[in-house]
Amino acid sequence: MLIRRRTYRAIIQRGEAHRLAAISASRTVAAMVRNADRRSAGMAPRLARALRACARYRMALAASERRNAQLQRRLDDALGLNSDAVAAGSLWQERRADRPYGAKP
Repeated sequence: MLIRRRTYRAIIQRGEAHRLAAISASRTVAAMVRNADRRSAGMAPRLARALRACARYRMALAASERRNAQLQRRLDDALGLNSDAVAAGSLWQERRADRPYGAKP
């Protein structure tokens, strides 16, 4: 089953958005921990909420990465990139007789 490039790109962008959100949440939690001694009153609920949000983002990121990996495997299967012939071709490229050596022009 083939997947459209637009769909693949959209899934990749969504995964990147989840990754950036997880990074942002981690930074927020780190800043909250650094400032905890100054604002200890009422900080526990905010910290707990930030930690839950971070956990949600990390779970969404992991799920997105799993979906992306599955789509990449399906794309490789559809294009035939994981066959023995492709692997043999890569070995041929490494040991071919007419392979240019030296600096590239």
